[in-house]
Amino acid sequence: MWWTTIPARFLCLSVLIACAARPLAVRAEGPVQTFPPRQDSGVSVKDLTGAANAALYSGRPDQAYRLLVTAAPQLDDQGPFLDLCARVYLALQRPMRAAECYAKLHNGDSEASEKVRALLQRQGPMHPGSYFTFSEKPFPTHDKGSLKRIEAAVPGPDGSAYLLTKSALVRMGPDGKLLSSKPLPGARDLSLDETGRPLALGDSQILWGDRVIHLPSGLDEPASVAASPDGSLILLDAGKRRLFRLDAKGVPGGSAALTIRKPTIVRTDLAGRIYVADRDGDKVFVFGADMSPLRVLDPEASGHRVRKLEGLFVDFAGDTLLFDGRAHELLLFSSDGRFLGNTREDVARIYVAGWDGLNRIIYVDKRAAVLGRIGT
Repeated sequence: MWWTTIPARFLCLSVLIACAARPLAVRAEGPVQTFPPRQDSGVSVKDLTGAANAALYSGRPDQAYRLLVTAAPQLDDQGPFLDLCARVYLALQRPMRAAECYAKLHNGDSEASEKVRALLQRQGPMHPGSYFTFSEKPFPTHDKGSLKRIEAAVPGPDGSAYLLTKSALVRMGPDGKLLSSKPLPGARDLSLDETGRPLALGDSQILWGDRVIHLPSGLDEPASVAASPDGSLILLDAGKRRLFRLDAKGVPGGSAALTIRKPTIVRTDLAGRIYVADRDGDKVFVFGADMSPLRVLDPEASGHRVRKLEGLFVDFAGDTLLFDGRAHELLLFSSDGRFLGNTREDVARIYVAGWDGLNRIIYVDKRAAVLGRIGT
């Protein structure tokens, strides 16, 4: 991994958890002048946190932060408040403050400690190439030929896997047995929402967990879809080069034009930011929750060029895992564009991959007919 000794990493984790016992989760940095309202202004804490949530997912994290500063004295030790604090800190590019919030959730959130560990690891010194650990126990597969038909894959619960063919969404158990199969004509994209439910896009509909959502009319080339943490969906129409926001029933609620030459994949993080892969320039364009442009992630600027960007995966904090279809490798970058690690073709020749954003990656090596696992 990145730190020279395992005890050092867990010492930092322990320090964070210990610091989280202090009563302050949101810290004012600099003077707060006339906004937000004072505690005696008559505005309820519930209204403040609701307004902070709305501000975050409308692309105004600074305003969300100021609202949370006001609400902090009364809600500092409550789970939903701490979770919202972490998301706001992620939007403000303050990952270590987000780690403090997750550390305070350590006993109440099964994933909180993993998020703390991920934030610490991806901020610390790195040893490129050592981030990924290939498992020696791939999924047992009874039909090797079926692996060649897989278009996309993501980890499922309890060691299972969701697999996408051109006509169906399949769930395979850790023992290689078929657990379920849902028809999806023209299937082309697969991801996970923040709760781990699969989100699959077909010609005319979206499968989201147990829901079937019909695509609105007037689309040209629906290419990819991602679940936003505010409960909406972000749909990429590659033909129109446009992002659409859909509600949970598939009703459009706004859109934004893209200047990207060849947008192919859209993903989101827990702060509501939107990530679009550009196949033409092999870069990732980052937008705010309001679809306004924020920055461009260029792997080549870090000295690790992606020659054919065919896969984009984004974790809760905005770290990106890119799949280079020409080199058949995965490359991990931090939210600020630092190179963190990569796989190697001499270990596995990857054709398809999927990430849960924490410590589980699955991949398909079609040459060796292997559906394998990678740990992080």
